[in-house]
This record gives sequence, structure tokens and C-alpha cells, in this order.
Amino acid sequence: MLQIMLTPLRRYADFRGRSGREEFWLFMLFNYIVAMAYGAALGLIFLLFALMDMRESDMIDALTFLLVPWALYSLYLFVPALAVTVRRLHDTDRSGWHILLGLIPLVGSIFLMLWYATRGTAGPNRYGAPPADEAALAFA
Repeated sequence: MLQIMLTPLRRYADFRGRSGREEFWLFMLFNYIVAMAYGAALGLIFLLFALMDMRESDMIDALTFLLVPWALYSLYLFVPALAVTVRRLHDTDRSGWHILLGLIPLVGSIFLMLWYATRGTAGPNRYGAPPADEAALAFA
């Protein structure tokens, strides 16, 4: 399962082909768990700073320093997250440009979530072989 979860990192900037629901959702779950853990750690650190009666300016300096690793992590994952999202849309036989629907408040996000959860097209489509066939070919 961890191998599937980290597949988008191996296919870092590969916008071609297809990605199945499992690959997409496990990658998003992994990133959500990391974000929640980091947020909880920052919250605990902030609470410790508050209990130690630190000056507000010192707390802001320390928290700014702690946010740098999060910013680097987010920048590193931007391209693979975008690529796996485009490949997920390809699996449903939609263009990757449909991701721009997310810019439409509420309605665009609902459409995208439905498409991300939709089963991919059976058999090859204009974007290639189904994800299971691609995985079998890659590890053969």
C-alpha cells in the first residue's frame, strides 16, 4: 500500500498516462496525514511558547522558522500532486485541463471530486492503457 501511496513521487512530473483511484486517493491521504501531524506539532509548540510566557515577537520568529520546512515540503509536492490529478482525469477519459474547473467556486470542486471518485474507463482510452496494465508492464 505504501508503494502505491508514493507512486506519484516516482512519476514526479509525468503528466502522461493514467492513474487509478487507489493511487490518487492514497497519495492525497498521505499528504493529508502529514499536514495534520505537522499542524498538530506546530500547535503544541505554540502552546509551549504561550505557557513559557514568551514575547509575541519571539513566538512569531520561532513559528516563521518552523514554517520553512512546511513551505519546502509543499513546493516539492506541488508538481507530483498536479501530475497525479491530471493522470486521474485521464483515467476517466477527460483532459487534464479540466482541473481548471476547480477555479469555479463550489461547483467546480464538486464536479472534480465526483470525477476523481469515478471508476476509470475500462480498457485503453486516448490516454493509454488502464493503470493496472501500466503497473504490470512497469514491473515486468
